[in-house]
Amino acid sequence: MTMSSPTHSDTEKPSASAIENGIHNPLHSRETENKLLRKMDLRLIPMLATLYLLAFLDRGNIGNAKIEGMLTDLHMTGQQYSLALTVFFFTYVAFELPSNLLLKKLRPSRLLPLLMFAWGIVMTLMGIVQNYHGLLVCRIFLGVAEAGLYPGIAYYITLWYPRDRAQYRQALFFSAASVAGAFSGLLAYGIAKMNGVGGYAGWRWIFILEGLLTVAVSLIAPFAIHDFPETAKFLTEEERELIITILRNQTTGEGFVHADVIQEETKFRARYVIDALTDWQIYLGLFMYWGITCPLYGISFFLPSIIKDLGYTSSTAQLLTVPIYITAAVVAIGAAWLSDRRKQRSPFLLFFMSLIAIGFIVVIASSGRGAPGVVYLGVFIAVVGIYPAFPGNVTWIAVNLAGDYKRAAGMALHIGLGNMAGAMASNFYRSQDAPKYILGHALELGFCVAGIIAVLILRRSYETINRRRDQIDVSQYDANQIAQMGDRSPMFRKHEGRALNGETPDHQLRFVRSPPQLNFSPHLHFPSVKGHLVPRRTQFSSCDACRKSRVACDAMKGRSALTSPTWMNSCTRCQNRGRHCTFEVANSLNYKGANMLIKFQWIEKAALPNSKRKYDVLRDVHEPPPTTPEARATPESLLSLRVCARFLSASFRDNGCQDPKQLALSVSISRLCQECDYWMKRVQGQGMNLSEEGESPGEIDSDRQINHSLSCAVSAFSARWLPLKESSALSELSVMDIVESLWREVRRDILRVINRPCYRSALTLFLFALTPIPARVSEEEENDGIPAQFCVQVALQQVLTLRALQKSLEFNGSKVTSISSATLPNATTSPAPVTRDFLGIESMIYWAAMTFDTSSSLTLNTKSLLSPGLSLGLEQEPSWRLVRTCTNVFHEETEAWRAQGIHITEERANQIIASAASWKLFVWKAAALVKEALREGREDETVQVAFDTAVDAINQYSLTYHDLLIACERRIQFFSHKTKLRWYELILHYNLSILVMLDAVEIAGRMDLLEKLKVVKADAEGSLFNCLIFGLNNHYLVPRRPAGEEQHGIQLAEEDGRAAALELTRKVPLIAIDPYPHHVVAGVRILWKAVERDLENDWLDYGVAEHMQDTMLNALKLLPQASKSVQTVRQQAEASFIRNSLDNTHYNVERLKHAFISGTPAQMRILSAKLPAGKQRWIATGSGRTKFLGTLKSIILQCSAQRESSPEGYSAPTP
Repeated sequence: MTMSSPTHSDTEKPSASAIENGIHNPLHSRETENKLLRKMDLRLIPMLATLYLLAFLDRGNIGNAKIEGMLTDLHMTGQQYSLALTVFFFTYVAFELPSNLLLKKLRPSRLLPLLMFAWGIVMTLMGIVQNYHGLLVCRIFLGVAEAGLYPGIAYYITLWYPRDRAQYRQALFFSAASVAGAFSGLLAYGIAKMNGVGGYAGWRWIFILEGLLTVAVSLIAPFAIHDFPETAKFLTEEERELIITILRNQTTGEGFVHADVIQEETKFRARYVIDALTDWQIYLGLFMYWGITCPLYGISFFLPSIIKDLGYTSSTAQLLTVPIYITAAVVAIGAAWLSDRRKQRSPFLLFFMSLIAIGFIVVIASSGRGAPGVVYLGVFIAVVGIYPAFPGNVTWIAVNLAGDYKRAAGMALHIGLGNMAGAMASNFYRSQDAPKYILGHALELGFCVAGIIAVLILRRSYETINRRRDQIDVSQYDANQIAQMGDRSPMFRKHEGRALNGETPDHQLRFVRSPPQLNFSPHLHFPSVKGHLVPRRTQFSSCDACRKSRVACDAMKGRSALTSPTWMNSCTRCQNRGRHCTFEVANSLNYKGANMLIKFQWIEKAALPNSKRKYDVLRDVHEPPPTTPEARATPESLLSLRVCARFLSASFRDNGCQDPKQLALSVSISRLCQECDYWMKRVQGQGMNLSEEGESPGEIDSDRQINHSLSCAVSAFSARWLPLKESSALSELSVMDIVESLWREVRRDILRVINRPCYRSALTLFLFALTPIPARVSEEEENDGIPAQFCVQVALQQVLTLRALQKSLEFNGSKVTSISSATLPNATTSPAPVTRDFLGIESMIYWAAMTFDTSSSLTLNTKSLLSPGLSLGLEQEPSWRLVRTCTNVFHEETEAWRAQGIHITEERANQIIASAASWKLFVWKAAALVKEALREGREDETVQVAFDTAVDAINQYSLTYHDLLIACERRIQFFSHKTKLRWYELILHYNLSILVMLDAVEIAGRMDLLEKLKVVKADAEGSLFNCLIFGLNNHYLVPRRPAGEEQHGIQLAEEDGRAAALELTRKVPLIAIDPYPHHVVAGVRILWKAVERDLENDWLDYGVAEHMQDTMLNALKLLPQASKSVQTVRQQAEASFIRNSLDNTHYNVERLKHAFISGTPAQMRILSAKLPAGKQRWIATGSGRTKFLGTLKSIILQCSAQRESSPEGYSAPTP
């Protein structure tokens, strides 16, 4: 495959929101997101625009009714007319806040149509009022009915769209107000012709017909309004998951973490409303709002009258309002699109508010001078400035409020008090001031100027706040304090409030707070800092300087070849200014279409030939690597990628591994760990500054190095999926597709849930995919010769190395610098890692080791290296006390769910699964201690204590999670494939731990202990088998590569290429995703034993048993066939299956034929034993195989005939 440039088409580039949100899904491209947003626009915006069009039409049509004679018929004065306009806003403002809070509690598809129906009825009644007082009462109730509409829709849009895309949608539906102004004139012009029809004047028909239209639309609205993205039926599962992910991970400002990452409680509390009532930015923004809405309402109410008073007839005045509003709508949509694209609000607000001021200046200057055309032009300019400014104002305030309820209350308060401008504007244009209306125009101009000043003050205030927060050490706060602060948090950055000198502090950009009570840092030598920080990577396809200046970064362009050393140095902008370029080449390549092939092709070209490399697996395991010139000159990140490239080359050559020894040489994770250790020692000795040949200074900060190391570890992990001799069941899939997809999802999920209540325990679930397992090290160490728990030792060694490296650092404010950095000439240009980096990495490594150690000691009979537990008791160990504390906190927080009747959403399901996974690990450990005590023959008292601990753990699990997991199970088919995978692994691992423990108890002959959990055992067996069926029938979506593309040195088959062109993803059974196949192997072994036990006791029908055994065989076929334990159990299971089929009366002839014709070695060995000695050699030859199948056919025919003649007296015949 030839590539001229590492760039891709625009359709493959990640969208801006994808980059800022840190979403690494390769299917999340700009085209995908835009397509999804367009789909949402078509389903949501038309109905929202219709609602607001009718609301604004009904609210403002009183101006059209006025010029058609309403004041004369109702005997009203100009002052009474102004009062009728004013009273609407009193109730409108009073009911906006409660209506918006109700929208959060009730379904929008019910509340919004209900409000619409109410104001439609009120509008219809306005057409039959007989006096001024009747009109006044109708206007009061119209304000009550319409109060919840605009703030509700504005808040509703923030629940569906990312905030950098929200203004465009706000403008789309708000432009309906502009269209309403134009449509109102046209409609009023036509309806006024009905004057006298039915005995009603034309102005009455305006109210009646428009009110009936609103009522009719309100009956359709419940079916056209969709409540929330989580429940939207018009979205597919993947689309729903994508938009939810974007909304949960969205940021504001210049990439700073939004407060939604640290969510407030979902339960309503009065303090959220109080926070909104006391927030200064809402009241300062109020002047900005008045500067827009005063002119808006003044124009809306009096534009027809103003034009009529210029000398035009009523009909002409109605028609002359149309072009003004149409132009305003077009400009509003275009300005909103540009504002979203540039992610700026205040510059656009200043421009359009200045346009409003210019328009009123023109009107005031030309009034009374006999130039109606100039006055009309001034009004035209003012209206074109009003409608584009309004959505920007609402959006700017909304994105600077944190927390759902505070945002709902704040927006209602902002819009509600802002709409008092309507009450003021309705009194600006007095009848005695006609036709010049100088006073009204001057007041509108004054409010507009005040609004411009408010914009400038608000922007300056945001800049000051951001600068002050940049100087705050966030380590003095814990997560609960930050969550309660909301947008007052020192981690929250105001939108368009830039930091000092336009720079954002790196340590605050890349880290978010983690709850201190859920701190999983191990206590090996000394306690960790309370509430440590963990990495949250926000990656970009340009360097920091170019990104902040919003210019194209040419770090990837203008290079002659990918192998050029200058390709990684810096961009032209940074070179010209003598600045350090932070462009990250590997991650940027990974973003461009999420295709790792470019990266590996370049690495493979740059790497030395394999013939010049000398490696020895055993020496790599036990000794540090040699200090070769290559190792000294190559930074760890590139060295790791070259190891990964060699792995790909060895693994995928000729679509299989021809030489397992060479594969082990290429992918030995022990080699990689030794290289990482060697690199860390070099870093420690050189004062955290590596500036050797071929290295970019920006590539030495610790989180990048660990990221590369873990990426290569996961790549090496995939070696266990490769076939040794025969074709694997998954040979049609790209191994790297599966592994890379798992890695991206795990990393993104950890970043997404790290700060949610009860979610910290999710690490114990997600870290399964992170545990490094050396190549060719399967679960049975006696078969492979290398201890499987060498992984645990490597992980602990990494922890100790990190601890030693951390001790060479010292604190300097909120950062950490090297002790020896002052002696280095260019130390100031190197990014200094933060101590919390090491704590976060240390925590992940420790819990990965703990998880693997506990799992292997339970299912593989290995000696536990961590947390013995028997001497001190589990409750005395900090790690397990922490798990119990997390579970207790979760139980308390979910009491409200149980009290209200458990309603499971996907977010709640993930909270339940994550917390249960933490306690499942505790059950694992307790069960492993029981098995270890029985295996080592300890005293009965010790065994009893361990068993009681396990029983207590199981009972606590049932008490806390059983009903919640049952509720999840009922809705599991409605959740995403990732949630299904987490649920499947939790149920599989939990029930397996119980059965493995009870199997050991039964082997030890402790029937007294077995009797206590007899019912639990039966339930676990049923749940485990159902879980296997679930894993076979449900799939995980992994991305596929384009058709015809060369995959790591091999070409896709033609038929595979055509299939790949038809699908973007490939479905893989959940059972094939579990990183530890020995879990499924152990489960199959125990369930097979249980099935044979039930058959012997006649507790199970043979047909059912055969189906169960067939299901378990299918499960084994999906596991990596390179594993010795998989091969052993599969051979034993197939042998047992065939033997039972031959010896049992109720055999399945078709199934037996299929099993024989497949001709696996295990089947041939069994059938060979049933043949005469002279014919056993036939199996080994091709001609003999044909004769053997003929003999086999005669056996099947004899079995069939004997079964039909004497089914009860049947015995297997011999050939």
